[in-house]
Amino acid sequence: MELSESYPIIKALILANLKSRMQKGEVVRFVYLKKDGTMRQAVGTLQPDAVKANIVGTGHAVGKEQLAYIDLEKMQWRSFLKENLVGIIE
Repeated sequence: MELSESYPIIKALILANLKSRMQKGEVVRFVYLKKDGTMRQAVGTLQPDAVKANIVGTGHAVGKEQLAYIDLEKMQWRSFLKENLVGIIE
């Protein structure tokens, strides 16, 4: 298998790792490509208490192609297209 063939698998594993870590309450630094083409370095979580505190019921649902998270720098919900994930910063 060539690298180009395995890239989608690698990206899916990184995405699953990111989502799992955030759902466990970890604060994770990661990078993704924004719609305008710029890179965004984010600090986010899906820690249950933070999620409860930030549910306001006025937003819109994200599609299955997106990942929503709580941006800890802005203290707001954000989302990005899963395919635009660049990586996790350790």
